[in-house]
Amino acid sequence: MTLNGSDPRQMHANYTIRFDRTNTEMDLRPIPNSSKYVATGALHHGQNYGSLVIIDPARAPEEDADPMACLKRLTPEVGFPESQVGAQVWGFPYPISEDLFLAVADHSIGVNEGMEGKKYLRGDYGIYLLDRFGNRELIYRDPEIGCATVLPLIARPKPTVAPELVKPGEIPSQEYISFPDRDWTKRPQAEVTIANVYQSLKPWPENTKIKSLRIVQIYAMSVPSGWLKYTGRQEGTTLHTATISPVRGVIGTVPVEEDGSAHFMVPAQMEVFFQALDENGNAVQSMRSGTYFQPGDNVSCVGCHEPKGQITRSSSVLPTAFTRPASIPQPDVEGSRPANFVELVQPILDKHCVECHAKPESNTFSLAREPYVPYHKTKFYQSYYNLVFKDWAFYDYVHPTRTIPGQFGSLKSPLLPLLDNGHYGVKLTPEERHRIALWLDMLSPFYSVYEPELQDKQLEGEPVYPTLE
Repeated sequence: MTLNGSDPRQMHANYTIRFDRTNTEMDLRPIPNSSKYVATGALHHGQNYGSLVIIDPARAPEEDADPMACLKRLTPEVGFPESQVGAQVWGFPYPISEDLFLAVADHSIGVNEGMEGKKYLRGDYGIYLLDRFGNRELIYRDPEIGCATVLPLIARPKPTVAPELVKPGEIPSQEYISFPDRDWTKRPQAEVTIANVYQSLKPWPENTKIKSLRIVQIYAMSVPSGWLKYTGRQEGTTLHTATISPVRGVIGTVPVEEDGSAHFMVPAQMEVFFQALDENGNAVQSMRSGTYFQPGDNVSCVGCHEPKGQITRSSSVLPTAFTRPASIPQPDVEGSRPANFVELVQPILDKHCVECHAKPESNTFSLAREPYVPYHKTKFYQSYYNLVFKDWAFYDYVHPTRTIPGQFGSLKSPLLPLLDNGHYGVKLTPEERHRIALWLDMLSPFYSVYEPELQDKQLEGEPVYPTLE
């Protein structure tokens, strides 16, 4: 990203399994006169220490075949914590050149020590000069306190200051607005253009026509993860299940032109992601990570998950969407911001399904609200539990890091095809079908809040809204 936080883009590792490489990369610094960076290959549960690496973003396209393609080990004698059972030895690297670095290290610290969750150890970190050829020289170690954040006092060029696109005094107040009056158009905004959504690393299903993009907001967790009651069945894959499912809400949808281009406004300073929708409003592709924009940003994308380093194909004709004003996202149905089972789906079940599915003689599972089903510190409706835990909903991406186009959400779940074929004469209205499809595309959530007291209210049908945006 730029110095003012604009245009965040991952350099690499967005699609790699963290167990095959370092769990996190911390304290990145650009190497002078180079396109590379130095960082600490650290752990998920602990401090900013581990083994040092050099990151070469130019090698990012090789990551699908090799998750370590962009990384070169600077301290290979120390394994990565957690993923390679290494210790928190090195930290806070500062590059002098591609060959020479400063950093702190404590070679006496062991695995699972140093506030990693197993044993407290203060850490006897000293300042080292090291190079990429394996030489290390201790410069200083304080007998009373560990060293950290190496920063040499040397003359160097002043960093470029990015211009402010919107002055702070011109940004509208973002005071808390009580439910249900949450109007995102009152917030500062950014402008986004996409040249061609069909430019993608993974192939689209045959004859796919993308008609719109759905802008989805990710709501910040307002409770510690260890105290969290689940918002629904944990999203995940067949290889790994997440411990939480973030609350999601639909900002709105914007049109995609016949040539795959799009041009639209998006609220700034909130985490969002995008889904590509077909002519029936089903999500064909969905981002697996979030992004955000600063007020006044004007950001362009080549495509939808296109290979890194790819540029827009040269053409004498501008993409259609680039020749018109930016689209304003059109809000979705009630219960979609944020999305939850209570408002989106249960009323449809009450209308069409409960009469048969709640009868013992029907010889099938219940789709009624009660009795509630206890699950990991929380409770779900009987209907939700039976749909999701009997695999009629969607929560499993299958692929560990990517969304496979056409193998996601409402297009992957068996529930929508069953209803489309007129299950026992059930005929959904277009809005009812859309509500169920939307719920599936949002990873089949139950709650739209994190706090236990708010979840209890939502369980009883009371309107609630997340504490934090």
